[in-house]
Amino acid sequence: MKEKYIKAAQKSDKLLIDIGTELNIEFKELESRFKSSLLGIVPSKYVIAQIPEIISNDFVVKCNRKKGGDVVVRYLYDGSVYGFKSKYIGITPDPINLMILQYPNEIEACNIRKDERVNCILPGKLKIGEDVQDVSILDLSASGCQVAIINSDVDLERIGSELSANDRLQLLVQVPGEGKGLIMNAIHKNVRRDNLRLSVGVQFSKLMVEIRKKIDKFIVTAKEIQHR
Repeated sequence: MKEKYIKAAQKSDKLLIDIGTELNIEFKELESRFKSSLLGIVPSKYVIAQIPEIISNDFVVKCNRKKGGDVVVRYLYDGSVYGFKSKYIGITPDPINLMILQYPNEIEACNIRKDERVNCILPGKLKIGEDVQDVSILDLSASGCQVAIINSDVDLERIGSELSANDRLQLLVQVPGEGKGLIMNAIHKNVRRDNLRLSVGVQFSKLMVEIRKKIDKFIVTAKEIQHR
């Protein structure tokens, strides 16, 4: 199935994916990654993505200094993850943030997660600098997780704009049966504003063996329950 899609997509000049498909865009030189959506394609020339309004002006300036820089784009199609390498062309901020990328020469199947991941809803706390926010953990693996800040009393746009790639964070996750919870050092990998929620992707840093074992145990148990 993967080979069939890749062969058809590379023969086409439109990638064979729908407008609105979620794209994960990674800037190699800026060590930054964020989620966006496909807005359009100029056949065989450009891929146009709508990027989050939460992206700061400073980030746009940095991008524009790196025109022609390497970009990796990943997306989900029919249950599998595909990706391609591209070049950054530019951002047009008016009337909405649009990112223009060079149309890819090749598409490949890829696996962007190092460890098995389980969807979940677990309470936790995320420490960003001196601020501590109540969060919900939306998925979890031994290498990282996705957390959501849902709090009408805080400025989500401010928090999102202040986060930079590889910022150091600290996360407490309330895993069932683990009492006070698991405390892990982490780094910020991506951020996305979605209605009244701010989703933050984190990667664990130097995870202790005992904590990893507890996470693995939770994932196995959760998978068994979900498959019943």
